[in-house]
Amino acid sequence: MTHAWWPSLNNPKWEATLISFLSEVEKSLGLPAQTLAACLYKLLVYEEGSFFLPHRDGEKLDRMVATLVINLPSKHTGGELVIFHQGHQRVIAMPGAASGLEANYAAFYADCQHEVKPLLSGHRLCLTYNLVLAKPRSKVSTAAPDFEDTTERIATELSHWATESNENDSSPKKLAVMLEHRYTQSGLSIDKLKGVDLAKANALFDAAEKADCEAYLALVTLWQSGAAEDGYDDYGYGSSSRYSHSDDDDDEDENTDSDSSSEHTMGEIYDYSLTANHWSNRQVKKVSFGKIPLKETEIVPQDALTKTDPSREEFEGYTGNAGMTLERWYHRAAIILWPRSHQFQVWCDAGTDAALVGLNQMIAKVKKTKKGQEERRVECRSFAEQIIETWHQSRSDFDWDPSEPDAMKQDTSDRESIWMSLAELNEPRLVGRMIEEVMAKDPTLSMSISLLKWISKQGWSGFADPLTSMISRTTKETLSRNVVVFRQIATLRTANNEHKILCNQLATIIVEAIERIDSSQHGSWNAPKLDR
Repeated sequence: MTHAWWPSLNNPKWEATLISFLSEVEKSLGLPAQTLAACLYKLLVYEEGSFFLPHRDGEKLDRMVATLVINLPSKHTGGELVIFHQGHQRVIAMPGAASGLEANYAAFYADCQHEVKPLLSGHRLCLTYNLVLAKPRSKVSTAAPDFEDTTERIATELSHWATESNENDSSPKKLAVMLEHRYTQSGLSIDKLKGVDLAKANALFDAAEKADCEAYLALVTLWQSGAAEDGYDDYGYGSSSRYSHSDDDDDEDENTDSDSSSEHTMGEIYDYSLTANHWSNRQVKKVSFGKIPLKETEIVPQDALTKTDPSREEFEGYTGNAGMTLERWYHRAAIILWPRSHQFQVWCDAGTDAALVGLNQMIAKVKKTKKGQEERRVECRSFAEQIIETWHQSRSDFDWDPSEPDAMKQDTSDRESIWMSLAELNEPRLVGRMIEEVMAKDPTLSMSISLLKWISKQGWSGFADPLTSMISRTTKETLSRNVVVFRQIATLRTANNEHKILCNQLATIIVEAIERIDSSQHGSWNAPKLDR
């Protein structure tokens, strides 16, 4: 597997040697045979005094999971490779290559911090390869080893937790079980998990099913903003930005003067947020729940986010009378679980976007299920009513969210899907509630032509009161949208006397609304602009 813009080695004997290395790496990482492909990245030459300070390689390619370093035979002393992970370190000397007699290799996950000690003499030559997962033939992830006993014990614990959370309001309503390795947003799906993370994820998914819980893979983000206390020049002014680890950064150049440990200390924390986003299910499908808030008591283990260095850090020095500030982002992958009995509450607490995705999932299951279909429809109707009662207006694209860096775009849901969901449930009453209670307040919500055609089939008289109520409560914010809705209704082709009567009523009301708002906004710079 090569790329045109990368170097390549075409000697068949070298290719055979590389394949043998890969086979051993796959066994050591607990992966099935022929799971990995090697993409040649660089030839590095170290001279006396050369070194490489601690850094992480990150994921340079889609599905990249590890780095392979092959030291070629060349006499030298020093230049040991040191790999760090979860508080442990491993020093790899590669004596065969150092003696000039044979090639040695080492492989490590891409998120592992590593360094090369200074070369004391000679030359150190090494080839670095990016190791990527070969794409599976199906979207179902590679199965982890069978841990039936472990899964049963986890399922028992989850069942106890679900019961306790039903009976005790202070008990966590969700659990975010942290995975060990770092993953980028693009590299976060169950088929790309590394080593023990894959086994842990599969065990948790299996246990959740047994314990009647929902389970998803997501990226958890802890954002902190506070005072910087040390590691700075007492008289320094201005601002600087420094990244101890970036999910999208390339590896650093040789002899870099940076270190991945922070040079600043966080003092008093002024503000923070803890959220989960970028969701996917066990079938490797993205799920657009959006950003769901978490509590510290829902993190397992609770210190998993902050016991390692931050994924990103920004420091700002003195600016006028303001003190020095420090912002940190910690990103960790997790399996998020909640009891199905709390499903409505979790989605509604997370916000309207997450709730709409959940409602769409429930309706999709109703279509596929023959037994108990009416009971499931009743659940869907109840959930739809909760969504209407807890509806929050969508966040403006111009709102700034400090906990979400520009490089990590937030998942969004299609809010217009609520209409067809209610139509699928055959719920004219709830459609009327949406028009009268939600559209009257939320100017971002519109009506599609397909919805209007559905209303026409149901009969316009049944929606006359909600529509006239919504139009009569027109505000400056909803005026433009309401004019569009009126035009859509009035120009809908239908030979229907009920339709004509309704249009006459709405025409009078919308004109009165325009006159009322015009008179109150006369000469105002932000008066609504309409095509008269």
